[in-house]
Amino acid sequence: MLSGIMVTITKRYRSQLWMGCWVIVIIGLALLGSTHADTSLATVIGFEILTGAGFGVVFATSYFPILAPLPLTSVAQALSFFAFFRQFTRVNIYMTVFTLRALLNVIRF
Repeated sequence: MLSGIMVTITKRYRSQLWMGCWVIVIIGLALLGSTHADTSLATVIGFEILTGAGFGVVFATSYFPILAPLPLTSVAQALSFFAFFRQFTRVNIYMTVFTLRALLNVIRF
């Protein structure tokens, strides 16, 4: 929601994409990578919230580059096409992970 408000105020979407993707996500993932088994749960949750906020900005702001060059009559089709491919890639990633896990379990036995 905050990224949508910032895009409305600034009339720019690239800065939110850069800040969300490259700065917040990388910092959050680097902090998550620095955790150990004895790191407190509150610290890990804080790092996950930071990383999730970065991914949320990217997720919410990624619609603007698609809609910017289109006339209003094509917005619905473009959004549905974008949503379809976003879900399609998730399904493929999940199926790949599931297949690899199943294959590893079969190889073990």
